[in-house]
Amino acid sequence: HCEARQAMGFCLLNNVPVAAAVARQRLGVERVLIVDWDVHHGNGVQHIFESDPSVLYVSLHRHGRGVFPGSGGVKDIGEGKGKNHTINMPVSHGLDDEGLEARRRSHSHQSIPHRASLPASPPRPPPQSLFNPVVTAAFERYQPGAIVYIAGAGVLAGDRLGCMNITLAAHAKCLRHVAAFGKPLLVLGGGGSGQSVAARAWCAATAALCEVDLPEMVPDHDYTYYHGAADPPFDLASVTMDNGNSEA
Repeated sequence: HCEARQAMGFCLLNNVPVAAAVARQRLGVERVLIVDWDVHHGNGVQHIFESDPSVLYVSLHRHGRGVFPGSGGVKDIGEGKGKNHTINMPVSHGLDDEGLEARRRSHSHQSIPHRASLPASPPRPPPQSLFNPVVTAAFERYQPGAIVYIAGAGVLAGDRLGCMNITLAAHAKCLRHVAAFGKPLLVLGGGGSGQSVAARAWCAATAALCEVDLPEMVPDHDYTYYHGAADPPFDLASVTMDNGNSEA
């Protein structure tokens, strides 16, 4: 959330733009794709790069009245040379795995930039899920040299501040999908208001990238009591809550 000239949202340093700058300078890449998957919109990242065509910013986040920071509407697409280099996918409270995979209105009305040397992509059918097809289309058209991925824990079931309902399995599926693009990838943590949920999120993300199967139960360790049970299950089951999203 940290802006270029001010701290914000418990953030003193915005490491996402720093990571993108390092990727361009040290790896010599011309374009960086930033995929932000968290309950709160990355206003600082969007504002820093909104006029910069060397970065394509894609964000899926909760949006609505009273939701911090209030930015990230579908009409926010960048400006100047960076127009159409911002893609926002705002959702309402209660988004679950089924809603993430359901047929939803296409975001393809926004023009996704692509290299002049690439042929125009053929018309695409409506996406069958909310996250993967949009991110895939952005990657294919933009052809980035590196990817920065924000694996936010606030979207997971059990995060009381996030009020979303995504399981660890779906969260990891999105990460594995992006990793399969085969580009240099930096995965950063983000969000998460509960230490038990956030700890599971980072462990599951690491396991997904390392192709390691996790046990059904959290192994005993010095901080097991944080999880609120003697033998806590590793997975996060969906909870009963209102889903403010529809398939329209």
